Amino acid sequence: ACSEQLLEPQNGPSWFEADLRGAVEAEHEANAEFHEGPDFWNNIEMKFGLSSSGEDALGRWASFGVVRYGGGRPEPGTYLITQFDLLDSNAVGILMRYTRQDGNQMRQWTSTSGTLTITASSPDRVEGRFDYTAIECGPRECAPNPTTIRVTGSFSALPHDPKGGVPVPGR
Repeated sequence: ACSEQLLEPQNGPSWFEADLRGAVEAEHEANAEFHEGPDFWNNIEMKFGLSSSGEDALGRWASFGVVRYGGGRPEPGTYLITQFDLLDSNAVGILMRYTRQDGNQMRQWTSTSGTLTITASSPDRVEGRFDYTAIECGPRECAPNPTTIRVTGSFSALPHDPKGGVPVPGR
């Protein structure tokens, strides 16, 4: 296992905090934003996505993502995170990802089980918390001898600002 400190909190009205344990020991604090529409990374129809990313103290890029396939912005409640085939164009469910750069290699952990609890949901803000287990697998393949992590955290996300910068309410 490796240990690292990720991202000092950024100024802004949104936030995302995560604590990782297992094969990776890390903390992540940054801004968060959400969008409704297609999943640009995997060309799969997605109705809701939340993201938080930045660099750690050593300059390594790291990112978290929450994606909901087959459904729009989630209403308040607790949702099960289940494993499903990300390449299935009819995929339905909630997936959580943690991606980070280790040297020249990008590593990704994809959720296998857990819960996502939405405590507030409106077009201007989505808030909640999560607790999930993830295995070192990308959308198309798993690492040899994949490692496992447990991730817990919470967030308060504002709508994505297509102009960049910190998201602002009402956009």
